[in-house]
Amino acid sequence: MDNSGVNVYRLKTGKNFGTYLVQPCLIEKEGVGLQWANYYPGGKSIWVDENEKLVAEPITFMGEEDGLNPCEIQIPKKNKLQNDFIQKHSDYNINFELYSEELVAEKQIAEYNKVDQAFAIIKESNDTKLKAKSLAILGMEAYGWSLAKVKATLTKLAIENPSKIIDKCEESDYKGKYLAAMAIYSNVVKQNDMGSAVVWNSGLEGVILELAKGEQPIEKLGEFLTRSTNESLTVLQTIGEKIDEINAKALEVAVPEVAESEKDKEIAKLKAMLSAMQEPSEEVKDYVRFIGGLDLKGTQDEYVKRFTNLPPAQSKNIQWLKNKLKE
Repeated sequence: MDNSGVNVYRLKTGKNFGTYLVQPCLIEKEGVGLQWANYYPGGKSIWVDENEKLVAEPITFMGEEDGLNPCEIQIPKKNKLQNDFIQKHSDYNINFELYSEELVAEKQIAEYNKVDQAFAIIKESNDTKLKAKSLAILGMEAYGWSLAKVKATLTKLAIENPSKIIDKCEESDYKGKYLAAMAIYSNVVKQNDMGSAVVWNSGLEGVILELAKGEQPIEKLGEFLTRSTNESLTVLQTIGEKIDEINAKALEVAVPEVAESEKDKEIAKLKAMLSAMQEPSEEVKDYVRFIGGLDLKGTQDEYVKRFTNLPPAQSKNIQWLKNKLKE
């Protein structure tokens, strides 16, 4: 059937028999606000208050007798008022939509492109890096999963809901989450046994940040690493000192022989990512300049403000005190 002269609208609700009546609704009118609208054949517009002497005509979607296709309605393209009302209706693109084979094909192509984009994101030959990506994308529920489950879950997600992978990777804190995941998988940091904090591991001690009930370590640590505070920069610096260990973990593969040049490339990438996040804020730079101008008494006072007590062995060592304050 030739539909070149009509617009075909179909229900998105899955209903494929009976009827569906389009109700009058409130629509935003430019310069006025929300106004009641309906379809008035021969009217001036779709606005109820401009067609008080006319009778509105119902718009009804009809299902075919065989029930094979969703309910639809065909409206001549030259009927500007009816198309205007349908396309401005509050249910447009929610309960019903403009339909054509070309539009369907365009939507399918867009979805296929998203799938390709999602697969490009999760394509990873290195097992540790793939697990880190799964943590950054899926959250802590993916922690402890086998490699097979990680691959299967990400593959299924890329096919069924590629936008979730794409959107996650476009979030501003994704790089922070990824670095946090690398630190967790490299055993530099971990969640404590009570699940109440992210703490140092591998011989280091101390709490990095507290976790409220229900908070995810990977997300909170990722958010923390993207800040430009003294504390977050100190944590980044410590992780930076362990970067070779992190990369060694990240570059583990099933076959032990890995070209040294490939290792160097991967290490350089992660170091560049970390370096970009370690750039101190102007506030931090100002504080460092302030510390540099203090005499011994001023340095001691500032140290007590931040750390309460002066260490007896270093209480008069101005350079040591200043270095601690700059951390």
